[in-house]
Amino acid sequence: MATYNGARHLREQIDSILAQTDRDWTLFVHDDGSADGTMAILREYAAAHSQVVVLDYPPAGGARTRTTCG
Repeated sequence: MATYNGARHLREQIDSILAQTDRDWTLFVHDDGSADGTMAILREYAAAHSQVVVLDYPPAGGARTRTTCG
């Protein structure tokens, strides 16, 4: 899951995923530099639910692919 300033709806989204009957999954989440408390919510869920994993690397400035020249 990618997030950016999504605190307003984030709990509802993650709670919906956690409510699924299938328990064999992992939710990987990366935040792209939110300034609205999104990261605090993500850390809270990751601490309480082993299925939620926050990917801790710098913001990428949006979805994009990397290419190499050469």
